[in-house]
Amino acid sequence: MIDPNGPLVRRATCALGLALACLLALAPRAARADTVAHLDCYLTHSELQCQDVRSALDGTVAGVTWAGDDDAPWTVAIRDVETGIGRRFFVRFAGTPIGGDDAIAYRISREVPHSAGHARTLALLVATVQQGLVPFLRVDEPGATDDGALSLTARTSDAPEQAAPSPWYLRPRVGGDLFGGNLTSISAMAGVEANYSDPEWRWRLDGEARYRYLDIDLPGATLRGDFWQVEASTVAARTLVDGLSVAARVEAGREPQNNLNLRGRAGGGIEWVLSPFLAANETNLGARLLGQAVYDRYATETENGERERLYFEPRLEAFGRVHTQPVDLELTGGIAFVADLPEAWWTWANLEATFRIADGLQLGISGGVLYRGAAIQAPADPDALNPIAATTGSTLQELTANASASLSWAFGNSLLRSQDQRWQ
Repeated sequence: MIDPNGPLVRRATCALGLALACLLALAPRAARADTVAHLDCYLTHSELQCQDVRSALDGTVAGVTWAGDDDAPWTVAIRDVETGIGRRFFVRFAGTPIGGDDAIAYRISREVPHSAGHARTLALLVATVQQGLVPFLRVDEPGATDDGALSLTARTSDAPEQAAPSPWYLRPRVGGDLFGGNLTSISAMAGVEANYSDPEWRWRLDGEARYRYLDIDLPGATLRGDFWQVEASTVAARTLVDGLSVAARVEAGREPQNNLNLRGRAGGGIEWVLSPFLAANETNLGARLLGQAVYDRYATETENGERERLYFEPRLEAFGRVHTQPVDLELTGGIAFVADLPEAWWTWANLEATFRIADGLQLGISGGVLYRGAAIQAPADPDALNPIAATTGSTLQELTANASASLSWAFGNSLLRSQDQRWQ
């Protein structure tokens, strides 16, 4: 007779329990598919690249696969701004947690001093991403794991969250050239751009002044003089749905080389862009249709016998942009005409490259061509124009080309100029 409470039964029970535990541990578990997260990264830090962050994140959070697909269920967006003593990183998390029904979104910021160096900055940024993903995961007891559940032990800072990146930037710019010899040419340019952007609204103000002095001294010919060219514009845009927006635009300028003492435009239009806010290493396409009332006041009488004219100008514009961390490339073009004078039409194309030299400092190089039919402001007597203006920078000819370079510095959130693609 075996005693059920005896030592033999107790040993057999322990052995059986140990065997069952081993079998459960060795039995294959149901495979759990990784959750895909979209990494939307744009960094202005010259020493830290987005590909470094992507490589460092691979494999650091079990159950999460990083991809470039913006349709992924989770999105982690990383941006940075200069703070004077270092850089502040803003990491935004959006998506639906595992096992949850409702999407959530929030932001974490972390400031890293310039003295941190590349390796430490990268490690702190990766740790911030790991910390922010915790609410999206099924977390059991600290350090424990189970089928379909990942548990992490995370420590967060007690410091309050910092303010979001500024919706403003101010960008002054300068440019010019100097040439001496038998021909002395001096040109200078100064301008400023102010901008406010949020997901629903954009307001942009831009102004520029150009000065040119020319002194030509050749046997039998002397030409000396100068002229100013001024232009300013403002646009207020409202997003209707993602990628589609409407705007009102006002422009004014003075172009003595084109027989214009004043040209003012006021109107509005509708625009579509593929990506309203462009992430790093993305391309973009867009088009807009505009209708504008135009008032011209001419420096001298035109071929049509006019000193001023009020008319309506429809125009169609299109653009393509390639945005990378070191440089942006932009190709723009369009066509416009005078509604009551169809032979007065013009079409243009421009290519611009913007190089990011340092935080906020940019070098812009651009060139373009313009081809036109009749010029509504063509003077009846070309000799009546400012001779310096008429020989430098005029676009009254059938085909003209131009090129320019400028340096600019953006104060505030310089990222917005590359990111916000609406009504550029």
